Amino acid sequence: GGTWLCKVEEMKREGVQQIGQSACGPTAIINILKACGVKKLPSVDTVLKTTPARQRDYDTRSLHGYLLSRVKAGTTHVDLIEGIDKLSNGEVVGQLYTIDAHATPDILSDWLANWMSMGGVPALTLNLFLDGQDAFHHQTVFGVEKGGDVWASNPVMKYKPAHLLSLLTDGGHMIIPKDHILWRFQEAFKDGTAQAFLAEVERLDREQPWMRFGVGSQINRMLGNLTQGQQEEAWKRRFSDLIIPWGGIPGVIIFAKKGSPAEKELQAGSDDHVEIAMPVYGITERVPVALSQRLEDGEKRQEAATLAATLALVQEEKHSMKELLASEASAKRRLESNLSAEREGREQVASDLSKQKSVNDQLQGRLQAAIADNAQLASRLEAADADAASLREAMHGARAEVSKLKSDVTLLEGKVQHRDESLAEARAEVQQLRTELQTQCQDTASLAQEMADLVNEYKAQARMSGDSARKVEEMSAELSYLRAQQHGDRAKALEERKLLLGQIEDLKRKLHIND
Repeated sequence: GGTWLCKVEEMKREGVQQIGQSACGPTAIINILKACGVKKLPSVDTVLKTTPARQRDYDTRSLHGYLLSRVKAGTTHVDLIEGIDKLSNGEVVGQLYTIDAHATPDILSDWLANWMSMGGVPALTLNLFLDGQDAFHHQTVFGVEKGGDVWASNPVMKYKPAHLLSLLTDGGHMIIPKDHILWRFQEAFKDGTAQAFLAEVERLDREQPWMRFGVGSQINRMLGNLTQGQQEEAWKRRFSDLIIPWGGIPGVIIFAKKGSPAEKELQAGSDDHVEIAMPVYGITERVPVALSQRLEDGEKRQEAATLAATLALVQEEKHSMKELLASEASAKRRLESNLSAEREGREQVASDLSKQKSVNDQLQGRLQAAIADNAQLASRLEAADADAASLREAMHGARAEVSKLKSDVTLLEGKVQHRDESLAEARAEVQQLRTELQTQCQDTASLAQEMADLVNEYKAQARMSGDSARKVEEMSAELSYLRAQQHGDRAKALEERKLLLGQIEDLKRKLHIND
């Protein structure tokens, strides 16, 4: 049951979600055109170019500039109505309605469902600051349940009518975190532009719409709290953040395609409507007669309670204003004291800067001396580089010489090895010769003994002639010579041995002859 432009699943599947930062207004436009049955839908780029989605200027240090960017941020009801008109070529029209504070949740749900039943598409402008969020938000209504709950897109969600009523009826105000203000004051204090900052605060006390919300006084209290230190908890809760106006208006815009019953109802403005004046913005809302009696009953029930609450609120506000004025005066005195301290601090800074300049001059002189020393060091380094180059060349030559010496040593080592091998061969040969000589000596000794025996025999026979005796003496001399030559020249010894053998043979023959 209920009244629906489309079902929830269809909206989740085909509805358009946020298309850019601070672009809930352009997003709502696309969903509104689809709900109104516009056949040729514009592209996202076209919508963003046609309908502004103004951004907040967080980077500016100007207090007035920052607050103004917050007031103008996003998209207003005027932007939505004009954007729909342009993008649909006048095929879809819209009208803003503000919701009176005396309305009840069930009246709001019935009122939305009544427009939807005639082909109208409600677009909500909600003050989400009341929910602790930092934004106003535009959403398109696509369904009202039988029990009164309201469904909206971007994101697809369901509102309880009482909650939705509170977001629509509370004034068009924004809550700016106090840190956003105090940071800019502290930066101005550091930069020496605190006077310019305070001049901006005074400007906010003289200009609308800031005056209506007492923005300048609120900031003065913030600055007073900054210098005063700890405050009462109630004071902190009441003045912890800054309240400023918004450039748009919370409420409901009813869009309708030309020729539809809803469009005719928007254009009619007939006598079957009861007009309820909106005191805050001077805007008139039209409520159908069928619902007017229920609204009047609700007003009567709440009138007595509202009057009593209003009187109590007035008394509280008077007491609060007295406290605020006293606090504001105290805050101004503290600010003047702070500014005086700031001037003294600047004078001290100027003195410190003068001292620092003197120190800088001394440092400059030392720097010049250091530069001169560096130039000398650079010259020495160049000379050292030249010496290093010469040493590198000498080392290169030395390496070549060492390489050549290594080659010669290798050659000599080869020659020494060859010599050692030759010496080994010579020692072996000498040993062989010694062995042969020893053998020959033994043979010679035998021959000498044999010859001595022959001589003796020859003498014994006494048949030796003088010539033979002389031969024997010669042979004895030769035998002595042979004995002396046993360790002499090998070739000569061999020759002498041969000669001795011959002589022995001759002697034997003679002995044989004599026998």
